[in-house]
Amino acid sequence: MDSALMVERMYYIVDGRGNYYCVNGEDQLIVSQNRDGADLFAFKEANKRIGSGKKMNFYSILPADNITPKAEEVKEDEVEIKEVQYAYDMDQLDWAEFLTHFCYVISGLKKYQDKLNDDLSKADMCICDLMHYLELYDLSEADYIRTARMLKEYREKRRIIKDRYNITEWFQNAIGTKANLTKVKTVLKQIDGLSKRIYTPRMLPEVFEYTEPEIKGLESEEAMEEYRERSEEAEMIVENLVRRETKFDTAENDWLRMAEEQAQFFAEAKQYACNLQITLNEVDEEIESILQEMEETNYNAAEGYKTVKRLQMLRNERKRVKNELESVQTITGCFACDEMRDAYQYCAGRIQEIME
Repeated sequence: MDSALMVERMYYIVDGRGNYYCVNGEDQLIVSQNRDGADLFAFKEANKRIGSGKKMNFYSILPADNITPKAEEVKEDEVEIKEVQYAYDMDQLDWAEFLTHFCYVISGLKKYQDKLNDDLSKADMCICDLMHYLELYDLSEADYIRTARMLKEYREKRRIIKDRYNITEWFQNAIGTKANLTKVKTVLKQIDGLSKRIYTPRMLPEVFEYTEPEIKGLESEEAMEEYRERSEEAEMIVENLVRRETKFDTAENDWLRMAEEQAQFFAEAKQYACNLQITLNEVDEEIESILQEMEETNYNAAEGYKTVKRLQMLRNERKRVKNELESVQTITGCFACDEMRDAYQYCAGRIQEIME
C-alpha cells in the first residue's frame, strides 16, 4: 500500500470486546460510549497508542471506512444499543497473557476504586470551596467568569471520575468476582501444565530416544545443555513413578458429592460457628442462673440432687459445644471460606460436566 495513502486513511482503536476508544483531556485512551463518540487516528498514531509489545494483544486498529455493522440497532430499556462485530485474529491471542492481565485487573480493582473515591472526594471539596466563595464574597465580573470556568472544570473532572468508578463497579459485579478470579487462576495453571506434559511411549521407546542431529533450534551450547538438563529431569520424573496404594484405590469415590459437601461446608461454616457461640452463651447463662439460685435457695436432698445433676448435664453440654466450636474455628481460621466455597463450586461444576 502507498505510504502516503496509509497516512491519510483514518483508523479506530478497538479492543477484544468490541469497545471503541477515544482520548480524554489527559491524552489517555479511554473507552468511548459508542462508535460515534470514538476518535479517529492516523495509522502511525494509532499504532503508537496501542504500543508494540504485549499490549497489542488487547487492541486492534480498524479502518474507519471499512467497518460494517453486522447487527442492526436494537432498543433495550429505551436505550439505543448498536452491536458491532469485526474480525479478530484469535490465533494471535496470547491466552496466558490475556488471563494474567484479567487477574491483575481484578486484584487491583479495590485499590483503584479507593483511589477514585479519594479523587472524587477531593473534587467535591474543591467544588464546595468554590460554592462558598460565590456565597460569601462580593465578586467582580472577572471573578464570576473565572469561578464559573473553575466550577465547570471540576464538575467535568468529577463526572469522569464517577464514570470510571461506575464502570469498575459494573465490571466487578458482572465478571470481576472472586469466583471468576479463582476460575481464571485454575485455567492459567492448566495452560502452564501444557508445557510440562510428559509422554511415556507405550510400544516405540526407541523413536523417542535423544539424537542430537534431529533436535532443531538448539544451535548454541547453552541451549543444548539446558535441553539435556530438562531431559534428565523428565527421565527422573518418569523413573520415580511408583504405585503406592491409597484408600481411594479400592473405594468407589463420589467426587461430585465430595466437592458439593465441601462447598456447602465452606458456605455455612462461619454461620455454624456463630450458632455454636450463641448456644455456648445460652448454656453459660443457664449455668450462671443455677449457681445464683443455689446461693439463694435452701434445697432438700432430692431438690439438691436434681439441681446438681442438671448442672452436671449443662457442664458436659458446654464442653461438647466448646470443643465443636474450637474445631470449626480451627478450619475457618486457616482458610478463606468464601474463596474455598467458590473453588469447590467451580470444581463441582467441572466434575458434573465431565460426568455428562
